[in-house]
Amino acid sequence: PSFPEGLQRRGLEVTRNVLRPGGKMVTFGYHMGRLTSAGKRFYRILPEYFPGYRFSGSVWWNLPPAFVVTCEKSA
Repeated sequence: PSFPEGLQRRGLEVTRNVLRPGGKMVTFGYHMGRLTSAGKRFYRILPEYFPGYRFSGSVWWNLPPAFVVTCEKSA
């Protein structure tokens, strides 16, 4: 099951709060996960906590195909 919105927000908030300015959170996701309602919501709220984030290219040799998300805490 996917995390509800409150847990997604709490996880992002706690992670941001423990990072120093310039600190990075790196996570990964699966392309099919971005199609779920929880996945869409996560990537919609992510910029509220980490305005400076970026996606890697697709990792096609991973099954299922994945990508890496790098988020940096603002100074």
